[in-house]
Amino acid sequence: MFSTSNIKNAVEDENTSFVRKCVIYPSLYSYFSNSITASFYWHLDSRYQNWKHSRELRNNGVEIDPFKYHWVDPQSIVRVSGREDIDFNTDVGLVVGGDWDRRAGQYGDGPLSISGIEKFEDHVLHQSFKQHFIDQVPWESTELINAYRESGKSDKKIDWKLERHDNLYENIKTNGYRTKADLLGIDTDGLLIRLDSSTIRHGSNTDHLTRNGYNPVRGFRDIMTNEVLVDVSRDGELLFVDGKHRLSIAKLLNLEKIPVLILARHKKWIASHTTSEQ
Repeated sequence: MFSTSNIKNAVEDENTSFVRKCVIYPSLYSYFSNSITASFYWHLDSRYQNWKHSRELRNNGVEIDPFKYHWVDPQSIVRVSGREDIDFNTDVGLVVGGDWDRRAGQYGDGPLSISGIEKFEDHVLHQSFKQHFIDQVPWESTELINAYRESGKSDKKIDWKLERHDNLYENIKTNGYRTKADLLGIDTDGLLIRLDSSTIRHGSNTDHLTRNGYNPVRGFRDIMTNEVLVDVSRDGELLFVDGKHRLSIAKLLNLEKIPVLILARHKKWIASHTTSEQ
């Protein structure tokens, strides 16, 4: 039987689907989408999402844009977050107390989760990426193969994922690190949101939209949170949450800066920042 929370989530999912069909698709993804429709939707939804997700921050006395990207040295992200029950979308702007910033990872299960990991570079995916891309070790000789097999993936699925890893590494190495909005052909730098008409934003070949597989119809919040995600500890340290592939590649390529989005901030860090974030 459905619990009250399950029914609520089902209703919210249905509402989200309805909004996507009625607003997001014609604004950003349809044949009729243009800079005017994109600008109207993007600015309207960004204001709403900013207001919604900055509520806890405001209640704690700080004015922070919860969807602001922070361009940081990927090498500065060393440890993983110890928070549990992480939600990549709804956790934006959280203020959380406790000892989660001093624990090993608690999120996820299976061989590719960050549960039990203290340092990002100890993760099997990063270790395997380093072996393959830096030491030229074949994928078949890395632990990533065993991790994928342990998680129940078929050989065909594994081959597909490994090819995508190779493509992602070469793409970032050749073209530099680009945000998801940029990859989607959505230029958000100016007042007018421009759409690149040559970019296919809806379809199975938009394989740069990765986290949930082929689900290219994404709204403002989904696009903004589809980056490397971090939490902020009580001391201001950035703790890894999600985006293993991109962060690993950025580290291996020694990129100077990548964009990250902050989900949760420790309550003690917030207490020391009672004025607007610079």
